[in-house]
Amino acid sequence: MPWLLAGALGWIATGTAVRRFTAAPQLDAIQRHIMWCRRRGERANVLVVAIEPGTPRSVAALLGVTRATDTFAVHRTMRGVEVHGLLDGEALDRVAVERRLAGRLGPNATCAFGWAVFPDDGFTLDVLFEVARSALQTSSAPTRRVPAPLRR
Repeated sequence: MPWLLAGALGWIATGTAVRRFTAAPQLDAIQRHIMWCRRRGERANVLVVAIEPGTPRSVAALLGVTRATDTFAVHRTMRGVEVHGLLDGEALDRVAVERRLAGRLGPNATCAFGWAVFPDDGFTLDVLFEVARSALQTSSAPTRRVPAPLRR
């Protein structure tokens, strides 16, 4: 019996037992966030920010001004960088969010914003991000040059 107990403790210590009971795939933060919205029956705003190559500041600076309750992820694409976001709130001021994010990228940054709403525009993240991307492409002014801040 002692050898059985020792074997079981060794098996648990190596992490085998932990791996065996956590067979569910790891979900990224945005996927987890949309699942919470589904479960609670809440609306959410999906954002795609397309940032052209050569933007002087890093995307990390942009993510520094986001709310802790919102979820963002950075994706590199052939055309630059896309930042995907999921923001809670029915009465979200999209213009203020865009201004805050674009302002953080610097005065010479060129970026475009596309929005979708969960569940109105779709139920899955793939569909929601496609809707937001299509808003980027059909916008009459797809890029916004951020004005330099006023100096006193």
